[in-house]
Amino acid sequence: MNRWPANYEWSAASLMAGYQRCIVGFDYRGWQDQEKLPILFFDQYRIWMQDRGIFPATVDDQIWQCKTTENSQLEDGKNGFNLYQEWPYREMNRNSLQKENEFYLFKKLFEKINNEQSPKNSILVAFDFPVTLVNTIADSFGIYPLSVDLIISDKNWNFLGYDVADIRLLCSGFYGFDWTEIEFDDICSKQCLNLNSRGLIDDELLAIKSSISFDILVREHAPFAPCGVWVCTSNPHRSE
Repeated sequence: MNRWPANYEWSAASLMAGYQRCIVGFDYRGWQDQEKLPILFFDQYRIWMQDRGIFPATVDDQIWQCKTTENSQLEDGKNGFNLYQEWPYREMNRNSLQKENEFYLFKKLFEKINNEQSPKNSILVAFDFPVTLVNTIADSFGIYPLSVDLIISDKNWNFLGYDVADIRLLCSGFYGFDWTEIEFDDICSKQCLNLNSRGLIDDELLAIKSSISFDILVREHAPFAPCGVWVCTSNPHRSE
């Protein structure tokens, strides 16, 4: 388990609209190309989701199948979030990264990932978290954060929405706790949420409020944080 910095408390309650976000890593996730749907792990606790046609694009790799394990080169480059981040500057001090170099390094990383053979039935994804949170845990988790603006300004990437995740395990508040169908609907109702077609939250303020609610609902997994989910539309995923 990743180590939470001693004597430090963080809460999504500290976030405001327009909070700064940063990319914390990349992954290949299961993807049905024809239906354009995530490939999920459906167990006895979540079969109702499949029956209702809910295929969430969640950060939780216990739900949305991780495909990076099928490529040893990519698997070796993972950080403490279990996300790929084999930066060209891996040996550099994180604090020495200059803003003007971020675009170049992001492009280098993108080229490296695309030069690797992408796993079968997969799509390239990226995840972002609040900067105030990531700056505190970056050293403990081995994360080299990059500005989310790099992806926002890149036409190759599409934003799907916000998940809400336990920051230590990247366990989704919505999909990682074996909620029954009734419990799931009750959670969404109490949080005044209407999840989008990807099972995510569209509005950042609602994602913040949802994170705070999960801190109370599942205290032993707090803190929860909004997690932006991105997919690469130009990714050479294979469906054969």
